[in-house]
Amino acid sequence: MKMLLIAAWLALKAISVLASVETHPAVQGEAVSQEYSVTADGQTAPVYTAPLDPLYNAKCGQHWDPAYSFVSFEFTGRVTVRISSAMPLTALSIRPASTEIPVQIAGNTATFTLERPGNFVIERNHNGRKDPLLLFANPIETIRPRQDAPGVIYFGPGRHHAGTIRLASNQTLYIAGGAVVTGSVFAQGDNIKILGRGLLENSGPDYEGKSMIELRQCARARIEGITIRKDTRGWTLVPEDCDGVVIANVKLCGSDRPNDDGIDPVNTRNMTIEDCFIRTKDDCLAFKGTGFDNHNCENITVTRTSLWSDQCCAMLFGDESRADFMRNITVKDCHVLYLSFDYNPKKLLMLHACEEMRMENLRFENIDVYGEGQHFNYLEMACEFNKYNKKKVPGYMRHILLKNVNLTGKDGPYPILIKGFDEQYDIDGVTLEHCTINGKPIARKSPNVQIGRFARNIRFTD
Repeated sequence: MKMLLIAAWLALKAISVLASVETHPAVQGEAVSQEYSVTADGQTAPVYTAPLDPLYNAKCGQHWDPAYSFVSFEFTGRVTVRISSAMPLTALSIRPASTEIPVQIAGNTATFTLERPGNFVIERNHNGRKDPLLLFANPIETIRPRQDAPGVIYFGPGRHHAGTIRLASNQTLYIAGGAVVTGSVFAQGDNIKILGRGLLENSGPDYEGKSMIELRQCARARIEGITIRKDTRGWTLVPEDCDGVVIANVKLCGSDRPNDDGIDPVNTRNMTIEDCFIRTKDDCLAFKGTGFDNHNCENITVTRTSLWSDQCCAMLFGDESRADFMRNITVKDCHVLYLSFDYNPKKLLMLHACEEMRMENLRFENIDVYGEGQHFNYLEMACEFNKYNKKKVPGYMRHILLKNVNLTGKDGPYPILIKGFDEQYDIDGVTLEHCTINGKPIARKSPNVQIGRFARNIRFTD
């Protein structure tokens, strides 16, 4: 009996050691949400807000709130999360829907347990995009640089007005949990890191540059863990002519201004994007070629990432196509939380091969999509040229695979267009394998599928 008690005590001690939660006090002067309050294992986590473009309501007849809420904390083991709503709470859903996390509601408070880190959208009372809470449940940091370590630019808890932060080879920018840093980043060199659990924003007069974080000709760069609040015009996170970039667990809260692309790999090679969350007004992921000695955009993997564009594409490949190839790119195990709404006919996935670029070996696998009955916003593959091109000629497309790309939600047209330009600039080899819309397989004869004359070897399999 004594041995059993000792064993039980050791087991409980092990659980207490393994289970841990870290939250950070609200930054002085930072407006907190009036809609939600959140605790993680009883510890208060401050809920901040991010602005939305007010034109959404005017143009679309929507009734979204002028800002949405987001909260972050870190944990290991299991954590009990309690969310209290300022308005009566009759229902609460957690997305992605595939997470299947049971929720208990008592009064205006919802309670649930998380057993692993992740990025979630909390929707109350079936309101959808109107007034969501983004919940970023991070893993606890295992490596934190010393403030006085060589090559470290360190921002501790509190508010910081940094202007433009310039990083060179072997430097690390660290933004600690509980820090809010206003500014932008320009990095050029090898082995550069941007790390932490804090918030980087670009509002106000301290923001400079065409992009919020620009990596110019960097090798072996890593960006991990931070949250970004984007409310100024311009692309957000842009590796240009880079090799070996990793972007992991970055959370992007945008959708306030035009042209706020999320992550734009430009003429970049050997890159990984994983475990990220991206909400934008413009494209979430935009793969481009804009020159840089025509270095290719290639060998890129995107995994376990949530995408949400309110007005443009979840994934855009091309338009700007100044490179010989855009190839060997895989997007898998991802979630498209919302498609863009109908007044701007952008897509879940848009492939535009222009300027004689060859798009080939692109793979999209295990992607779940939520639809609201959109008339325009699903798939488009086209060889063409457009206003973004310096060389007014189309490109080519080869070996495109969509596998287990499944939409659920409201019924709607969800059109699919596959077209080449002519006999020379064509599409050859597109496969849709086990792709469905509300459980119905997408087939060649589906009413929403349009295949042009210069598209060959287009296959559909159940």
